[in-house]
Amino acid sequence: MENEFVCRFCGKPCKNANSLRNHERLCKLNPNHQISNWVKWNETHEIWNKGLTKETDERVKKYGETLTVRYKGTEEGKRIFSHPHSLEYKQKMSEVAKQRHFGGWHTSRTFDYKGIKLDSQYELDVAKELDENQIKWERPSYFIWKDNTGNEHRYYPDFYLPEYNVYLDPKNDYLIHNESKRFGITDVEKIEKVQQQNGIRIIILDKDNLTWKRIKDFIAGCKQLVAGKAHNLEVAGSSPAPARICPNNT
Repeated sequence: MENEFVCRFCGKPCKNANSLRNHERLCKLNPNHQISNWVKWNETHEIWNKGLTKETDERVKKYGETLTVRYKGTEEGKRIFSHPHSLEYKQKMSEVAKQRHFGGWHTSRTFDYKGIKLDSQYELDVAKELDENQIKWERPSYFIWKDNTGNEHRYYPDFYLPEYNVYLDPKNDYLIHNESKRFGITDVEKIEKVQQQNGIRIIILDKDNLTWKRIKDFIAGCKQLVAGKAHNLEVAGSSPAPARICPNNT
């Protein structure tokens, strides 16, 4: 049966009439859409503990200690802080989440550009550059990659250029230079794994290389920007599987 509750602006299916009404009221493709109170509040308020930890701020430390004293050894504390699910149950729920396309990392700060949500100022700059130079681009879906322990994760490239068959990933210097606590490797090393395991080409861009002129240079030379320097990727003849690293080279 065809869903009768479909947004007339973006085509999103909704569960019922009330859900449809609320969605259309806030739909970004609605030329007269409203801004939710939560968005308005976030635009005018700064979260007081953003970026702070118990090691860097006495207030955060004191608050954590207060919660520990209050809930330690209590049933409420067990409910809040314990992890009662078995490993088997967690794996089962993980598979369900993958099938339903749940999960993934999302930033709290976003930019609305022509009805498309962008997750950083770097992404916004690149999107404008591509449009100004009439370069077609898409927001691609995720790729699955495995870490050194064999666990699967999702990687979301920021841009796909169909005319060049290449993905772009603008990153700040911290992510380029530092290891992830979660994976124990840098983002550059992670992206190398994504490339090798999925047979795609990804160009990492730092803050000094967000212009189309620089991007075009990297595409032409099949280069990858790492820590602010251009390094040639492995090309045909120098890699056991060169097409995985640089599919446009023969």
